[in-house]
Amino acid sequence: MTTKFLLPFAILFLAYCAPPKSGVSADLILYNGRFFTADTQYPNATAIAISADTILAVGTDEEMKKWQSEKS
Repeated sequence: MTTKFLLPFAILFLAYCAPPKSGVSADLILYNGRFFTADTQYPNATAIAISADTILAVGTDEEMKKWQSEKS
């Protein structure tokens, strides 16, 4: 039961820590939000980058700009 509850938070934490892979860009970036990350040092984020069904990263609006495609 606890594992199912903690899994989404672990995914968000890992996505926050992961640097962008070369050539990977987000399909959707949500800005100016209030996202809970479950990271005690950085518990809230204002933006989230998503590609298909994967959360790429969470952080500030400025940090998520690196996930934009060159075409945007």
